Amino acid sequence: MDNKETLKTLHNYQCWRRGKDMEPPSPKDIGVAIDNAIRLLRKENRYRSSLKEHIASYAKDMKDRGIKPPYKMCIDSNNFEFISRIIRREFKTEQEMIEFLEQNNIEI
Repeated sequence: MDNKETLKTLHNYQCWRRGKDMEPPSPKDIGVAIDNAIRLLRKENRYRSSLKEHIASYAKDMKDRGIKPPYKMCIDSNNFEFISRIIRREFKTEQEMIEFLEQNNIEI
């Protein structure tokens, strides 16, 4: 079952539980969907933890070089490229970082 089917199965199960006049998904499909949802949430949690570690490591590296890194930034589609570049340690100076933020209209 792929992610789209997982979401659809869980959604249909919830609708049925709340009284919608429909056939519920099979117990097997519900179990597989729950297992997939758990797997996806665990994977997302590991990804976020890893991302936080990368950002913290980069911030320490920048601080050690005397460059003030950006703090309290929310990760979303507008600044994902910025975060990716931080992880890859592509910014060599604070000015490079500022220019990238300005060129892409990213506020931190």
